[in-house]
Amino acid sequence: MKLQVLMAMKEGIARGKKIDFELDERSRLYVASCEGRAFGVAQRLISGKRSHLKQLGSSFSGVAIRVRPESGKMEVKVRRKGKTDKKKDVF
Repeated sequence: MKLQVLMAMKEGIARGKKIDFELDERSRLYVASCEGRAFGVAQRLISGKRSHLKQLGSSFSGVAIRVRPESGKMEVKVRRKGKTDKKKDVF
C-alpha cells in the first residue's frame, strides 16, 4: 500500500528513511514523523484499500520511496499486516 504525504518540512528526509504514522484523534489525520520529528500528514491513499489502512490501526510505519521537496510531497510504502512479499531472484 502507498500513501502520499504532504510535507510541512521540506528538507532532511531522504528516500529509504523510516516514516512513522500516528493517528491524531482530534483532527482524525495521520501525522507523519521521521526520527521523532513530525513533518507532515498523510494526504491520500495512492494504492491499496481504505479498509487495509484501517486494519493497521492508529500507529504504523513505512519507508519513503519517493521524496519531492520542490512540491512538498512524498510517497511512502507501507506493508500490510499479515501480508508476505514474494521475493524474486534478480540477476
